Amino acid sequence: RLPSRFRQNHLVELSLQYSNLEILWDRTVKLWNLRRLDVTGSEYLRELPDLSASKNFEELIIEGCVWLRKIPESIRRLCYLTKLNTVH
Repeated sequence: RLPSRFRQNHLVELSLQYSNLEILWDRTVKLWNLRRLDVTGSEYLRELPDLSASKNFEELIIEGCVWLRKIPESIRRLCYLTKLNTVH
């Protein structure tokens, strides 16, 4: 998980490729300016956070996340999402 004191206000891109994380962060973290999240090869990742606070979010890359079973419903509200890569 991201540390609770993590300053997320200016984070635009987060690349956690091939991590051993199971959960990225809890529901209290709001990444307002996040545009891209890449967790390629993070095979133990079990769930994705709600990204609806990231109004300008553009790319979600979850290729090779074999334990991930569900994508949050909130992804439908991401108006600027242009790339969604979900290859198992």
